[in-house]
Amino acid sequence: MIARSTFSEYYERNRKTIEEKEHLYKKRQAIVDHLFGTLKRQWGFSYILTKKVIERASADVVFMFIAYNLRRIVNILTRDQLIEYLRILVSLFLSKVHLSRLKNSYFETTYSRLSVWDRKFQRSLVTA
Repeated sequence: MIARSTFSEYYERNRKTIEEKEHLYKKRQAIVDHLFGTLKRQWGFSYILTKKVIERASADVVFMFIAYNLRRIVNILTRDQLIEYLRILVSLFLSKVHLSRLKNSYFETTYSRLSVWDRKFQRSLVTA
């Protein structure tokens, strides 16, 4: 007697898709799997230390990806290009922080003016 899995239809459909679109699978492996292969084999990240919850494990993986990308940037750019790039990033960050502080101070002054107006309005209602 030959028994087939209840999922055999899906297995067969997946096998046909892989055969028809083999070039796409090869391209995906070349792009994505290179990163994971480098992290596992060359850097020794074959397991994740924080396994209690998915958020902790995701944080570990994100830090690995950031380190990988920073290392690629350092290898691709020259020293002068990297310094200029970092200067631009820092200036953008500082301008964003400055705009954020300006916006917050604007809202604080608007809110304080509004609260003074509200107090005057409430007093006029009480005295009327």
